[in-house]
Amino acid sequence: MIDARSSSKVTVIGRATRGVLDCSNQAIETFEDEGYEFYYATSRSDRIDKGTGIDFNGIKPDVYVLWTPEHLEHDVDIEKALQLLQSRV
Repeated sequence: MIDARSSSKVTVIGRATRGVLDCSNQAIETFEDEGYEFYYATSRSDRIDKGTGIDFNGIKPDVYVLWTPEHLEHDVDIEKALQLLQSRV
C-alpha cells in the first residue's frame, strides 16, 4: 500500500491502516462459547525498533469512508469505489 499510494494513478479508499502494516503473522484465538474470534499479530516489523514504523494513525486514505455497522451487511468501500469510477467516466 505504501508503494501504491505514491502512484498518481492510485486513489486509496477506506480508513487509515492504524499502523497495522508494521505487524504480521496473525494468530487466531477462537472463543466458541462467546461467539467470537480474536486475531493478534505474532511478529512486528523491525521498523518499529528503529523508530521508523508507521505511526499510530497509519497511512491515511485519499477518500475516507467512515466505518458503520452497515459494513457488516455489504461492502460499503467497494460501493464508494464504484461511485468514484462512474463519476470519472
